[in-house]
Amino acid sequence: MSRYEDLTRRFLAAGDVEHSDGTVDLFYEEENELILKPWTGEEFGETEFVTDQVREKTPVAGLILPSGPNEPAYRLIFFISQSHLLRCYAYHPGEEQWKEIGLGHVGDALVHHKSNVDAILTPEGMVVLYQAPDNTLRGIINKGTPIAITSSSGNPTVFYVNEDKNLHYQAIQSGGNDNVLENSQLDPPMTRIKVVQNEETKQVATYVLTEDNRIYLLDQDGNAPTYVGYIENEQFEAARSAQAVLVNWWFPPPVPVWQDWVPVTNWVPRTWIGW
Repeated sequence: MSRYEDLTRRFLAAGDVEHSDGTVDLFYEEENELILKPWTGEEFGETEFVTDQVREKTPVAGLILPSGPNEPAYRLIFFISQSHLLRCYAYHPGEEQWKEIGLGHVGDALVHHKSNVDAILTPEGMVVLYQAPDNTLRGIINKGTPIAITSSSGNPTVFYVNEDKNLHYQAIQSGGNDNVLENSQLDPPMTRIKVVQNEETKQVATYVLTEDNRIYLLDQDGNAPTYVGYIENEQFEAARSAQAVLVNWWFPPPVPVWQDWVPVTNWVPRTWIGW
């Protein structure tokens, strides 16, 4: 499957998480139920039921927690309930089912009705970000607009669409300074974000999906957006020779988690932060 077909699968899903063997867990919301469809790159595997009472068109942020040799990998997902609350579920291999994980002292984290959610593992801990009802960007650290997180040189950076309709980004370890990506305002507006990194230069670029299902590439230098194609009938249709745009670019894998990580069965967020 071409890289753009892979990108299309990820955009059409509520969320995705990639395993070390290259297979991808694709999550979908269907009639307020959350389901998982494993994707091998060639075909779908057996569908898994996760839970019900989820928000229509809920986003899903998925993580795979590191495990020891010959130990099963723990899958962790964050999504939004019908009552607009942040929810966390984990898959327990021994029980072969998904179970809710409480957010500890964070309690009920109310989410903006149009917010997305994303999560990343860093050397310092786990970070989950979303937008609150007052439109502020908030997060949970374990130590409605599109949101994406990546880690460049070990520094987690969040990308999101601000009220000015531009793409903004914040390096979490730089004191929360907000930066605007020049020439990132699109019409129709953005609905999804996927961050990629160049294998050779390590530069970060961002692919965005707009309301009319067009895909644009935004680079970190603030150049004019590059229109690469559109999604029609769940298939990617390239604009001219856009297939070449993704050469040497890849979806960054999760960075290693902190050394004293806590098993997911006992996981409790340590810190609540807000910008």
